[in-house]
Amino acid sequence: MWEKLARSGTWYNRRKQEEDSIIETALQVPLSGQVEAFVSPIQRLHVNRFTPLPHITQIAEFLLQEWGEEYPIHEMRAEFQGAQRGEPLPRIHYAVDLASGKVVATGYVMHQDIDRFPALTPWLSNIYVAASHRRRGLGEWICQGLVQEAQRAGYPCLYLYTDSKTAWYEKMGWKKISEFIHRNRKQDLMCLDFSPAQ
Repeated sequence: MWEKLARSGTWYNRRKQEEDSIIETALQVPLSGQVEAFVSPIQRLHVNRFTPLPHITQIAEFLLQEWGEEYPIHEMRAEFQGAQRGEPLPRIHYAVDLASGKVVATGYVMHQDIDRFPALTPWLSNIYVAASHRRRGLGEWICQGLVQEAQRAGYPCLYLYTDSKTAWYEKMGWKKISEFIHRNRKQDLMCLDFSPAQ
């Protein structure tokens, strides 16, 4: 279904020029000393006009599998379009296992992630790591890259909400600032403040 939608538009470009979209490789990035090495080399890339359609399709499949009805396809498509046009937000990072050529992780920084907090922006969202690549620091690595994007863009802070990963984010410096109920589950609202410590 997603591929059919993707092929009907002009918002993607099939030209594979990954050398222009490579940010860095996993073997060059320290992961807070928590990971010695990945099993195979991993590239972190960002979605832009050169992103191959198979990568877009795999990211979309991740989001649909993990969040399903919470993520309308029209919103997902609009986000990919914005990222591919080079708009400031959303910024979408993803990781590819070079041995298989498969997308194994993804994450966003986006303007808005939940309607009840319209004044808060931007948000870290859609952090997902394939089951085959978990517990290697890859999720942290994706988060670090997205945090750097928000800092470079000049935002004073970054927000997220989670129902199960509060402690994991706290280890990376995030602070819990509130609680709320969303879809019948308690969520923790968290913030990462970029201002210098007083």
